[in-house]
Amino acid sequence: MLLLGFLAFLQTVLLPGYVFINIFKVKTESNIQKWIYIFAFSLFVNYALVTILVTLGIYKFTSVVVIIVLEFLFIIYLLFKRKIKLNISIKFRNLILEYLSFLKSITTGGRVLFLISGVIVLFYVSLFFANIGTIFYFVDTVYHAHHWNTWSIDFSNNIFPIESSHFPQLIPTNWSISYLLINEPNVHFFPKSIMPLFFLCNLLLFLALGIEKKQYVYFFGLIIYGLFAPIIYSLGFIADGNADLPVSFFSFLAFYAYRKTDKAEFKLKEYLVVFLFASTAAGTKLAGFYVFFFLSLLCLYNLVKNFRRLTKKEIINLIVSVILILIINLFWYLVKPKVMASGLHQPEWLAEGYLNILKNALYLVYNNFGLPVVAFLIITIFFSLLTKEAKYITMVFVIPPVILWMFKYSADFRNLSFVVPFISYVSAFGVEKIYKILKNKRDSLVIEKEQSKVIIADKKNLLRITLCSIISLIFYLVAMSDSFYQFLYWIYSSTNKYYFHSNRIIYFTDFTFFVHVDVYQKVISTMFLLLSITGLLFLLKLRLRDVFTISIIGITILNFTLLTKQNILDCQRDQFDKVDARNYYQTLNTIVKSGGLDKTVFTNFESISNEKIPRNITFVFVGNKELVNILQDTSYVENTKLFIKRDVSENQLNNAITNSLLNDKSQNLFEDDEYIFLELN
Repeated sequence: MLLLGFLAFLQTVLLPGYVFINIFKVKTESNIQKWIYIFAFSLFVNYALVTILVTLGIYKFTSVVVIIVLEFLFIIYLLFKRKIKLNISIKFRNLILEYLSFLKSITTGGRVLFLISGVIVLFYVSLFFANIGTIFYFVDTVYHAHHWNTWSIDFSNNIFPIESSHFPQLIPTNWSISYLLINEPNVHFFPKSIMPLFFLCNLLLFLALGIEKKQYVYFFGLIIYGLFAPIIYSLGFIADGNADLPVSFFSFLAFYAYRKTDKAEFKLKEYLVVFLFASTAAGTKLAGFYVFFFLSLLCLYNLVKNFRRLTKKEIINLIVSVILILIINLFWYLVKPKVMASGLHQPEWLAEGYLNILKNALYLVYNNFGLPVVAFLIITIFFSLLTKEAKYITMVFVIPPVILWMFKYSADFRNLSFVVPFISYVSAFGVEKIYKILKNKRDSLVIEKEQSKVIIADKKNLLRITLCSIISLIFYLVAMSDSFYQFLYWIYSSTNKYYFHSNRIIYFTDFTFFVHVDVYQKVISTMFLLLSITGLLFLLKLRLRDVFTISIIGITILNFTLLTKQNILDCQRDQFDKVDARNYYQTLNTIVKSGGLDKTVFTNFESISNEKIPRNITFVFVGNKELVNILQDTSYVENTKLFIKRDVSENQLNNAITNSLLNDKSQNLFEDDEYIFLELN
C-alpha cells in the first residue's frame, strides 16, 4: 500500500505537471517558480484526466497505472535526449554554504529578515512532514452535508458525485487518485499528505518575489502570511482537507503569474498561463471566480491591445486553449449552472437586515482574528493605499471582496480565504510605507550586499555544524516529551481563553484542544529533527540524488516491514479512536461531575486511557474478559463505573452487558452507538 500511495502522491503533485511544462515549453525564471508551476499544472491535468475518464466510464486502476507509466517513459525519453536536465548531483553541503555565505554578505537588517523568513518556511515544511500519516479532522471533509471525502471516493468508484452542491471538484478528483490506487477508502494518509503544500507554495511565492525583486517588502509579506495564518485559520486546518487553502493558492498564483508577464513585449503563452491558473481557482471553489473574473479582464485587455501582432497560428492556439481550459475548469459550472449559481446567494445563513449582518461579520472577525491582528491589518492596508505598487491591488483584490464577504458570505470567515494572501501582500507594502515615513525615506528597501564573503567547510565550521546538529537532536527529544506537550497545551488553552475569549470556531471532528496541540508538538519536533538531519547530510557530503535514492529504498523497505497495509490500517484506526476518546471524555466528565460520582472508570477503550494531560477522571484499562468478570461478579462494590466499547464479535461481553442491565445489576448512564457508560448498583 505504501508504494502505491507514494505513486499516487507523485501523480497528484509532480508527474503530469512535469510532462505538461515540457510539452508546452512553459518558461520559468527560478527553481521555486518551476516546481510550484509543476505542482499547479499537475492538479489541473489530474482534474481533466479524472473527469474525462469518469465520463467515459474507464477510471480504473489499470487506466491510471498506464497513464503513470507513460508519464515516466516520457520523462525518461526527455532525459535520454538531453532535452531536460535534472540537477540532482548538487551536494547539500554546497547549498548550505551558499546560503550561509549569502547571509554573511548582506546587511544586518537583511540577515535578520532572511533568518526569520527561513525559520517560517522551515516551520511549514515541517508541517508537511508532520502531517504525513494523519487523518482528516475537518467536518466538511468527514461527515458534514458537504462531504468532500465522499465525493473523492465516488470518483474513485468511477462515478460522479451526486450531492456535490455548489462546489467544483478539483480537490476531490485529485484525492480520488490515492483512493483508486490503494483501494482503501478509510485511509486518509495519502490524499491528506498534499494539503500543507498549498499554504507552503504561497509562502514560497513571496520568497520567489523577494529573491527576484531583491526587495524587503516581499519578505515582510512572507512573515505576515506565515505568522498570522495560524491565527486566521489554525495550524491544523492549514494541513487538513479543505478547498479554502487551495483556492487561495491558485488565486495568488494567478496574480503572481500576471506579475511575471513581460510588460515590454506581449507573449501569448504567459497570459494563457495566467488565465489557466485563474480559472483553476474558480474550478477549486466558487470564491475563486472573483479572481478569475478580474484577471480574465486584465488578460483580455492585454490581448485586445496586442491582437494585431498575433499570427493566425497563435489565434487558433488561443481559441483552442481558452475553450479547453474553460471546459476543464468550469466543467461543474457547465453541467449544473443553476446549482452552482445558487452558491452565490445564500441568505438563510445570514441575519436579517444589513446592520445585523455587519455586526455579525465584525463579531466573527474579532473573535477569530483577535483585536491586535485586526488593528494591524486595518492600519497597514490603509497605508498600502498610499503606495504606487499596492494601491490598485488593495482596491481590487482586498477591499471589495472584504466588503462583499461582510454583507453576503460572512456566515463563515473561510469564505474570505482567497483574499488572505493578498491582504498579506498589501499589508507588507503598508509596513514598508510606515517605515519610510518614520525614517523619511522615499526609495524601496532593497537587499544590499556589504561585501562578498565565502564560508568554507573548514574544521571550525564543521564543528559548528556538528554541534548544531546535536543540539537540534536534543531539542527534538525535549519537544517530543509529555512535559513539553503539557506546556504547549497550557499556551494553547491560555491563548484561546485570553486572546480569543473562548469564542473561536472549531471546525474539527475532534472539538478538544488536544488535536491542535498534537499538531504543534509534531511540527516543532519535526523542525528540530529536520535541522539535525540537514546537519548530518552536510557532514556526510551527500548529494540530492543520494537522498532521493535512500528515500526510494527506505519507502520500499517500509512497505514490506513496518508500514505494511495492516500497519497503516491500524494506525488510521487508532487515530479515529483517539477522536472518539477525546470527544466522549467531555461527556463522561460532565456526567461524573454533575452526579458527584467516583472518578475512577474501568474501560476496554485504550485510547481514552492514555492522554498526555492529567484529567479529572482516572481510566483503568482492562481487557474484555475482565469486564465480563466485573459485570458478572457480585463482589464488586457499588458505584463501580465502566466505559465500554462494544464489538459485535464479542458475544460474551455483549451478553454480560445485556444481562447486567436486565437484572438491575447496573444502570445505563450514557449510550451512544458502540459505546456505553455503566454504573454498578
